[in-house]
Amino acid sequence: MSTLPISGRSVSGNFCYKTARDKTEKNRRREEQSERERAAAEAERKRREDEIQAAREKAERERRREERERLAEERTRQAARRAREEQEQAAKERIRKQKEKEAAIRSEEAATRIRIEQERAAQERLKSILIEERQEDARRTWADMREAAERRRQADSGAQPLAPPGSPYDSACAHPCFGWPKKKGRATCVFCGEIRRKWLHRCPDCKALACPSCMLLVSP
Repeated sequence: MSTLPISGRSVSGNFCYKTARDKTEKNRRREEQSERERAAAEAERKRREDEIQAAREKAERERRREERERLAEERTRQAARRAREEQEQAAKERIRKQKEKEAAIRSEEAATRIRIEQERAAQERLKSILIEERQEDARRTWADMREAAERRRQADSGAQPLAPPGSPYDSACAHPCFGWPKKKGRATCVFCGEIRRKWLHRCPDCKALACPSCMLLVSP
């Protein structure tokens, strides 16, 4: 095998070519490295931006959640306050109506008491008037009966005096309805002049003697 001689120019050219190729390869590798670094940096930037965006979105969601909770709590407080105010208003209204009812009852009771007192007073006045009228009628009747008895006494000289001196009798006496004790023995009714042989009634106030009929007549 024969060996071809290599010229110096050929060797030098090959070296230069190799050197240039190595530089190109280095440049390519540097560019690739730079591209990878730029891509990594871009990816890191994008990742950080995504993290920041995610954090912002999370914070916004949290803020909205807290806002919803705050609004819900506020609505709950307002609803509770309205319910409490409505309950208080209803209680005040019940108390007002109860007071009005009690006042109406008291007013009606007072009016009833006044009416009863007025009716009682009217009845008492009427009773007093009737008593006075009965007493006046009794006095007139007694006077008439006494006058008739006096005439009979004068006609009958054997009769005892109608009203002997000292005989107790008060023409102004009211002569109560009850409590007339019996006086036993012979005596004369001071109202009608009847002579009773066994007993008569005695007025507990003026001590006047009366037969049963006159006692019922002169007592109110």
